[in-house]
Amino acid sequence: MLITFVLFIGTVRYRPTTTIFMGLLFVSFVILAGGTWVGRKNAIKAGGWFSFFASLVALYNSFAVVHNAGYSPIGNFGKVGAKFHRKSHQPEDAAAVV
Repeated sequence: MLITFVLFIGTVRYRPTTTIFMGLLFVSFVILAGGTWVGRKNAIKAGGWFSFFASLVALYNSFAVVHNAGYSPIGNFGKVGAKFHRKSHQPEDAAAVV
């Protein structure tokens, strides 16, 4: 739980979805620890739901990072195609080459 809190503090300025994920995960750990300590099954169920929603945010975050970083083949055809275009192989200043 403490490591998750330190990671939450570190992600505050990174991405909002990562911050939300770490915050939900920290809250779920707090609720799970408290529910286990007191012995309340409803608190343990609530902590499980917070963990479930944290996993959904983590899934969304991982898809967003992969697709925005250009690692995905979907939607990156312009970047890949520009590498093989004839104009990209010509020097920038054609007069300097002659």
